[in-house]
Amino acid sequence: MPEIILVSAFLLDLILGEPPTQFHPTVWMGSYIQWFWKICPKGSKRIEFLWGTLLILSGVFLFAGFMILLSSVFSSYSLLFVFLSVPLLIASCSVRALLISGYHIKKELENGNLVEARKLTSYHLVSRNTETLTEEEICSCVIESLSENITDSFSSPILYFLLFGLPGSWAYRLVNTSDSMIAYRNGEFE
Repeated sequence: MPEIILVSAFLLDLILGEPPTQFHPTVWMGSYIQWFWKICPKGSKRIEFLWGTLLILSGVFLFAGFMILLSSVFSSYSLLFVFLSVPLLIASCSVRALLISGYHIKKELENGNLVEARKLTSYHLVSRNTETLTEEEICSCVIESLSENITDSFSSPILYFLLFGLPGSWAYRLVNTSDSMIAYRNGEFE
């Protein structure tokens, strides 16, 4: 059964791509993380650390717990379970959007449009300033970012799906999304 879900999700992702933003669970996770961190009691690094720990644990409980509930309710209905599982797996792992982003940046570079390639790289793949990057640096950014993001957005969620089912995939997605939002070593998150 997991193999059917995995292959179907992979093919459907390649054909359709990710769900729209309003229905995308990673966007919901990001909103949850942002909201939870916003109400964090400030002042003590220890309290902020514990709050961050609570954020992760509660998020995993909420999102993976929902998947556990769905799995337990629908697992006895094999066809329905597969039908529901495919889009839920796509929501936690995807590769199409990354490949399309890399393709568009490549085309802009081939057309000699470095300014647009910088914009696309900044918009789709990296959070750093790309305004002064050379063509070689853009290529390096794209290769590094696609490699990292394919690991984060495709390989790892699939590994957790194969080990722990949809709850594992969604738990990984919550932790990974948290990492990209609040795991920076800067003033606010130190």
